[in-house]
Amino acid sequence: MYKYLPRYLNDWQSFLVALVYILLVLILVFKVGNYLKKYSSLTKTSFWILGLGFFGISLIINLNIDGQNLNIDRWSALEAGIKAILEGSYPYSAVDHLGGYTSNLPGLFIVGMPFYFLGDVGYLQSFTLILTLILIFKKIASAEVRLIALLLFISSFWYVYEVVVKSDLISNTLLLILLSSWQFQSRFREMGFVTGLLIALVLSTRLVYAIPLILYALKPFLAQGINEKLRFCFGVGVGLILLGILAFTHTPSWEVFLEYNPFALQNKQLPLVLSVLLLLIAFPVALRIERFEQFVLASAVLCALSVTLSLLGYLIQFGFKQTIGESIFDLTYFNIFTPFVWLYLVLQLDHYQKIKATKNPA
Repeated sequence: MYKYLPRYLNDWQSFLVALVYILLVLILVFKVGNYLKKYSSLTKTSFWILGLGFFGISLIINLNIDGQNLNIDRWSALEAGIKAILEGSYPYSAVDHLGGYTSNLPGLFIVGMPFYFLGDVGYLQSFTLILTLILIFKKIASAEVRLIALLLFISSFWYVYEVVVKSDLISNTLLLILLSSWQFQSRFREMGFVTGLLIALVLSTRLVYAIPLILYALKPFLAQGINEKLRFCFGVGVGLILLGILAFTHTPSWEVFLEYNPFALQNKQLPLVLSVLLLLIAFPVALRIERFEQFVLASAVLCALSVTLSLLGYLIQFGFKQTIGESIFDLTYFNIFTPFVWLYLVLQLDHYQKIKATKNPA
């Protein structure tokens, strides 16, 4: 809000909009639940009507916004990389519509490819919204909290911004959450070849996701027998090798690889040393995780530290105005962890509603 509202409003108007928005969010979280409880059948119906309605709106937004006119190139970096792979070229030297290069790892090319064939990689946001509706429905018992969760999600500036600019970052994080929520209860029984392949795919979208993947997989992996461990490791290995072949088989030379590769490009925003340090912290934390809510909270905290400490380094080096106002640091990297924060908040709301229902039975 600090960065974008002053482009359209004066300082007082920007402050007023920010204040009203924050108050509405607080009312939604703390007060609306009791009101919705009085209209349970309407609340249940409203969840799907609103969710599917916003799905339609997201499609309309994608159809009506020309990505070529946007000053953010995450969508075209993904599109350029996919196009290069399909044409048998090296994806990391492909140029996007702003003259930049993609930093996407090969797993994201696989995720984005179906939507590329549909005509717009921005449709990925619409697809993950449908999956998010299913996630809310499956993980949250209270009908009123489901609706609050959806309202918080679709009214969040960070989400609406990503839909408008056709970015893939929130969708990437949501797909990780959806994978972990789908398998979390059975992860101690099913850490086999297929799970290894899926983890390799998610890991090969963004390096920072190694943190939540360790939190998700380490404890059940250690509990498996030797045969299950080998099948899981084989799945991870096969997945990484296949994705590596997909991305790097057409590398023209070692010199080109050194200059244009996703590891160096991602390291500019999230330094490798910081990521490694947080990875080391993730190992002992992972051993203490028993419930899905603990996984969500730990992922939110460690991923937030990764982005926030990186931002702090930029602020120290360049100052606030250059870092934020002049976009030296990409603020959208906060969306690596904002979906975790949102999900943990609504899971806690749901837990609170269960406690209230127990104390005050109808």
